[in-house]
Amino acid sequence: MRYFLFVSLLISTWCVPTMGQMCGMSFVAITVNDKDKKPVAGSTIELLGKLSEEQYKPLATEFRTADNYGAFGIPAKNALALVDLLTKLPDADDAGNPLKQNAGVTTVKRSRDDEPSQDNFGFALHEGHSFGHVLVKLSTVGFDPFYFVSSRFYGCNKFERFTLTN
Repeated sequence: MRYFLFVSLLISTWCVPTMGQMCGMSFVAITVNDKDKKPVAGSTIELLGKLSEEQYKPLATEFRTADNYGAFGIPAKNALALVDLLTKLPDADDAGNPLKQNAGVTTVKRSRDDEPSQDNFGFALHEGHSFGHVLVKLSTVGFDPFYFVSSRFYGCNKFERFTLTN
């Protein structure tokens, strides 16, 4: 009897296609903190372009710490050397938001049907859509521009956190 149940279960799960739970479109909210983890107001984020695997791997090896699964910072000289070599991203995210935003100034939608708001700061992407490894420029008053590499701009992600270190 056990054998029969096991075979029945195996056949039923093997023959019937199933779908995982879908998230549809998600909004990747951006937070910017200083080294003391306090929010930094007035930030500007710009997604500069997509890095190839050949560009990404040496940066990750050199600048990503072992315990870091989010964005990692890279020196301006490294970032500026890559800018002209990046793969161009679309002009907007999946909800039509620009890829350069000023927090509290740029009007941003969390989804296509959402009302735009200056309180939103981030990017909306469909499940299965990813910008890949992205070079990000963050600017804010009182800080030199910071450059980060992030792989977290994809549908179903909910946030990306950046920490300014100087």
